[in-house]
Amino acid sequence: MVAPRISPHLRVCLWVAAMLQLVGSLLAVGIPLIAAIGPITGALGKNLRDALDIHRPKTSAVKYDIERAENAGVSWSIVAIGTSLSVFGFCIYYLIPLSLLSLNLSLFFNIFFAILLGMLFGLVILALNMEITLEKLVVCVAVDGCFGVTLRP
Repeated sequence: MVAPRISPHLRVCLWVAAMLQLVGSLLAVGIPLIAAIGPITGALGKNLRDALDIHRPKTSAVKYDIERAENAGVSWSIVAIGTSLSVFGFCIYYLIPLSLLSLNLSLFFNIFFAILLGMLFGLVILALNMEITLEKLVVCVAVDGCFGVTLRP
């Protein structure tokens, strides 16, 4: 069944409009119901006395245990990573705008090239970490027949 024309080039089917109203109504009712599950389960997880008590604070006591780290030393890998990230941030947020404003394109392209090399290095490290997993997946699919297909004679 087709509804009357809204415009000369547009026809709207009545079941599409009804379906849209149904989906909208279900979402309007369903989303609040799903959102209420968390608070309701939290309230039902307590006993009735604690759930209805509004005068006492909701948090319980927190105990801190402080230990001295006299012999721990400095983690030089954390220091190196923090320093390198600070240098990268300085280059990106200070030197790139400076090179564009002063029309120093050689500085801009050198920084851009360094960023591209860093991205390439990161992707190589990622590929080296993912290589063994992907090899096992290919062997599982192609040789062992994980999906019910075997290539054995």
